[in-house]
Amino acid sequence: MHMLKLWRIAAVAVVLPVAACGPGVRAADPAPTPHPTIDLGYGVAMRPEQLNLTNRGGNRCELSYPVVVRAPTPALRRSLQDALGMKSVLGTSPGEYRREVVTDDYGCIDASFSIHAQRGSLVDLEYWLEVHGGGASRYGFRHRVVDLRTGRRLTAEQAFHPALLDSLARVVDRRMQADLQDSVRVSRYHRLDEEEVPPHFRAEHLDNLSVDEKGIIFSYEFEFPEIAPLQPAAYFFSWAELRPYVRPDGPLAPLLP
Repeated sequence: MHMLKLWRIAAVAVVLPVAACGPGVRAADPAPTPHPTIDLGYGVAMRPEQLNLTNRGGNRCELSYPVVVRAPTPALRRSLQDALGMKSVLGTSPGEYRREVVTDDYGCIDASFSIHAQRGSLVDLEYWLEVHGGGASRYGFRHRVVDLRTGRRLTAEQAFHPALLDSLARVVDRRMQADLQDSVRVSRYHRLDEEEVPPHFRAEHLDNLSVDEKGIIFSYEFEFPEIAPLQPAAYFFSWAELRPYVRPDGPLAPLLP
């Protein structure tokens, strides 16, 4: 399902529909003063762009997203934009979002981003997201770790021994299952106690990773209605714990202490 439509459902499914009471479709607000360019190194620079809209239900939607403005080659610039840009996270481009939001009566998404970490040629962007309107609110975050030299998003297969991905996923899953059981007991998560089969962390989920000075955070991104919050479950592993799994020829090897 389209990510924007999926999150729109998350915002409105827990409340009764209400009649549109806003001022109707509005044009985008005047463009704000351009933000300064951020130099990421390796000949790459990006600039935050702002998109402010009001939908038909009167909900104001504010998005900040990165635009790659400089790279050593045009092809690399396009690859970096595809990997870091708004569409990679929301599944919709700024232009598509503009057309969809202004005709929506209920929820919309606010988004902002920050540089979570930069290690060597890897940059880790964190998107903070909130679905609101229609009487409900959901929030969460998404990470994109990209190699500035190649323009490609870092994958688990690039970072870890391919033969050990299933083993690493099982280690993460053990933490996740313990967390889910505790969460059900304290009612942190919605509906998990009604599911016959709880979600499991698999090898394909290892691509949802974040890099910092001390190690890696793996995230399981829940989808509505499997779980109500958009906040992913996150599990930290130190470099010492990950050392046996890291590829010696991969981009994480130079980061090991």
